[in-house]
Amino acid sequence: MENLPLQDDYAAFIKCLNKHKVEYLIIGAHASMFHGHFARSSKDMDFWVRQSSENSKHISDAVMEFSGS
Repeated sequence: MENLPLQDDYAAFIKCLNKHKVEYLIIGAHASMFHGHFARSSKDMDFWVRQSSENSKHISDAVMEFSGS
């Protein structure tokens, strides 16, 4: 995603997800734009997250770090 300009919060959140080894996909408009499809005005970012006990712990740790808790 380094080729697309991201809002600072999105970039920081993705870095937290990666740091904590969360298994996820970015879906929706941002994914379409990344792959060269039509650009569309979207102010949110959609994620699909693997549902597993281990990934749940990773997500929790990432969100806690991102929120400063």
